[in-house]
Amino acid sequence: MAARTGYSARSWERYLGGRSLPPREAVEALARVCGGDPSSLLVLHEMASDRWGGRHTEAPRPHLRRPRTRRRPRP
Repeated sequence: MAARTGYSARSWERYLGGRSLPPREAVEALARVCGGDPSSLLVLHEMASDRWGGRHTEAPRPHLRRPRTRRRPRP
């Protein structure tokens, strides 16, 4: 897919793994490669973009973060 879309395999890994929202152009390229309708995928992309708050960067992964613990002062 990387060779056919112009986006790297690592980028597709992030996009398809939900760690990063793909740019609109990547969604269009995916539609072309798969023979799908770009307009339906772009509607889904718009919905996802709204859900992400318009961010196109790495998604926060709060479920993987360790809870912060307060350190006790040394006696």
